[in-house]
Amino acid sequence: PTRRSSDLMDLIDIHPTNAYEKTHIIIDMIENLTHEIVYHQHEYLDYGIMTDVAVKSIINMLES
Repeated sequence: PTRRSSDLMDLIDIHPTNAYEKTHIIIDMIENLTHEIVYHQHEYLDYGIMTDVAVKSIINMLES
């Protein structure tokens, strides 16, 4: 999935430095977040905030 996702970013003109490494980390972040949302549902966590933080982190990573 890492190479394929990174190659897809290339097609839509997104060219971050260290693309494979960043893509791998981003995929892991998304998998972890969705796992938390689907399977855990901790009452003390705001999943909307977690999603916003993940999205901002991904954007920041791709822009740097």
